[in-house]
Amino acid sequence: EWTYDQRRTMQLLLPGLYLGSFWTSRSLATLREHHITHVLHACDTNGRPLPTSLAATHQAIELKILDIYDRGRHSFAAFVEAVQFCRDAWAQHGTVLVYCLTGIDASAVIATAIVMNMTGMSHTDAMHWVKMRRRCADIRGAYLRLLQVGQRGWSP
Repeated sequence: EWTYDQRRTMQLLLPGLYLGSFWTSRSLATLREHHITHVLHACDTNGRPLPTSLAATHQAIELKILDIYDRGRHSFAAFVEAVQFCRDAWAQHGTVLVYCLTGIDASAVIATAIVMNMTGMSHTDAMHWVKMRRRCADIRGAYLRLLQVGQRGWSP
């Protein structure tokens, strides 16, 4: 049973892949507890400055900031970058946390794209997979269209 407070925790999507919010990235103890070695900060800045987790900047954790808003539009290239970041982390036996401010949309769409690429699921099945693990995830509008493009854009 999902509770409102769980939005402040991270959920395991696949072995080595967690989805959470800015809140989960703030605690170095929490990151260590989940063996997080790599943090992917998914954001949609639209030209605004990025808030970055202080815990994620710890030198033992590799941080990548991924702006999915590129030149006035959302970009499929962000999916490719995210998948490569995860593959590199997993090649080092690492564990990745994907987060955004709320863990509801920007990070959820990136995590869903990673699940699609790693498992071969359709965007619909991958969205359901993510939603069953992080109930507050909500992908719609431009993000949903981006996943549909992503589904056509690569083969697992």
